[in-house]
Amino acid sequence: MRGLGGAATVVLLILGLGRSAHADEDVHEIVWGHQRPDSVRAFVLYVAPQPGAVAQARRVEVGRPSGEDIGYMQLYSAFVSIGPEEYVAVAAIGRNGLMSPLSSWRQAKPSQPGQPVVVEP
Repeated sequence: MRGLGGAATVVLLILGLGRSAHADEDVHEIVWGHQRPDSVRAFVLYVAPQPGAVAQARRVEVGRPSGEDIGYMQLYSAFVSIGPEEYVAVAAIGRNGLMSPLSSWRQAKPSQPGQPVVVEP
């Protein structure tokens, strides 16, 4: 899994886009990048009440959305319901079925709307 996890550079751009059915959650667009998209079968987003709380996290399988090639990596995005105090991390699932290590955890709301938040694996 070295090639899959080690090559993942993840970038999150989180934008509040609307309200979800859950009272305290907003729908956010999560944008991330991966340097070796050919080795990825799917992506999984983890949404948790605290950074690193994998056991309490909601696992959101987003598949492999259409990506945008920006030269050195492929960018992907998905819309996910996230509460104002929740944190997000991303993992890649390789074609071999193994999951990469999670990216670092970031809170759902950046300090300024539309501000990119860099998440390192």
